[in-house]
Amino acid sequence: VAVQSLEVDTNTNTETDERLTGMNIRGGLRLSLGDHVAVFGNGSRIVNDVVEETDLATLADAKYLGITTGGGVDVYIAGRSGLGVQYDRVREEQRGLEPEFLHYLNAGGTLFVDDNVFLSGRFAFYQRCQENETLENCDIDGLRQFMLTATAVLGPSQDVRP
Repeated sequence: VAVQSLEVDTNTNTETDERLTGMNIRGGLRLSLGDHVAVFGNGSRIVNDVVEETDLATLADAKYLGITTGGGVDVYIAGRSGLGVQYDRVREEQRGLEPEFLHYLNAGGTLFVDDNVFLSGRFAFYQRCQENETLENCDIDGLRQFMLTATAVLGPSQDVRP
């Protein structure tokens, strides 16, 4: 659990601009279910000032609100090898506009080849939705990535984890 207070000087070239202030509260929990499975969850809520769109030195009456919730699972297979998946949903609202929802999904795996070589694959998905649409009804494009990585540790090996 963490609480973060923030104050931001949006223009360090002048003393006449108003400073943004805000508060972020976040927490997470991870639970191991035996030696091979761990589940986790997290959440956060941030509220902060925003500047006027036409005058970046002046604070707007509206605020920014962001709420993040998510979780996932990691499965450990044969020592250092494993699979994991995580989903997060972010609700953003600012300046009195309709909220937007962002969906993030990451899934990946790492295969332990020997003491110094790991092969990893990861799929990442991001989608932005307006209002309270479900992910299936989103009409705003997002991003999809797939990455393959080979890691080789050169020199004396310690307890290296990818």
